[in-house]
Amino acid sequence: MKLKQIKDFIQAYRNVDYYFEPLDQAILRACRKNPDHNNESEVFAKIALVNRTYRANLDRATKDAEWRLAEKFVHENIKNELLPLKNIRRFNRNSIDTIVQTHEKLIQVAYTITKRTQNSFCSKYLSFHFPKTVPIFDSHSYDASWHLIGNQVKATRFDGNRNYDYGYHCEAILLLVEALLSNGIQNPDLKLVDCVLYGER
Repeated sequence: MKLKQIKDFIQAYRNVDYYFEPLDQAILRACRKNPDHNNESEVFAKIALVNRTYRANLDRATKDAEWRLAEKFVHENIKNELLPLKNIRRFNRNSIDTIVQTHEKLIQVAYTITKRTQNSFCSKYLSFHFPKTVPIFDSHSYDASWHLIGNQVKATRFDGNRNYDYGYHCEAILLLVEALLSNGIQNPDLKLVDCVLYGER
C-alpha cells in the first residue's frame, strides 16, 4: 500500500505485518539482560547485533569499528549519558527534546571512531535499550515520514546538531503518533510505526 496521506498510514498501522519481530526480540533480550555499559565484551555484543542485523555498516567507516566503539562507550561512561532516558515513559512532546539530545551525545561519541554521523546506528542502538520511547532512524523511514508530514515540521532548534536529520524525523514521527492517538489507537508502538514506514522503501 502506497502511503499518500495520513489516513493511509493509519490504515497500514492497523494492518502491519511485523515480520522481523523475532530478530528484534533477540536483540531486545540481549539489551535487557545486559543493560549497562561497563563491560566491553557485553557492549561489543550489543553493538554487533544491532549493526549486523540492521546493516548499519559501521565497518565501512573504519576497521574494527564495532570493537573500538564498544571500548569508547565504556571508557566514555556512555551509561551516564543514557540516564535521562530511563525516566521517560512515553515518546511525546515532553520527551522528544531529551531523546534527540541523548541521541546527539551518542552521535558525537561514535563520530570520534567512525568520522561519520551515525544517525541510523545510534538510533537503533538506543531504541533497543528504550524501545517504547526512542524512534528508529533509517533513510527509507525518513523519506516516508517526510513525504507524509514534512510540510508540518518546523524543528529548527535541531539545525545546529550533527543529528539534525534525526531531530526532523522524530518531529515527523511525533505527528504520526499523535494522529494514531487521535484515531483511537492507544499506546502506539514505535516499532510498528517504523515497520510501516520502512515498508515504503
